[in-house]
Amino acid sequence: MEVALNAFGGTVDLSLLDAEGKLVWSEKNVSKSSVQVDVSTLPAGEYILTGAGGNATKSTLVSIIK
Repeated sequence: MEVALNAFGGTVDLSLLDAEGKLVWSEKNVSKSSVQVDVSTLPAGEYILTGAGGNATKSTLVSIIK
């Protein structure tokens, strides 16, 4: 899964939480315009992807379908 980070300036901390709120993936201090998240080992379901950088925090619901 590719995550575009155009909405953030500077570095971003990313996290992916499962439906129970458990952290299943994270990457800190990302300064690229996009990042690849390997979801191949995660079960199908809904996840919350959060990006925090500068003065902004954004979260979005992600559905993984297999």
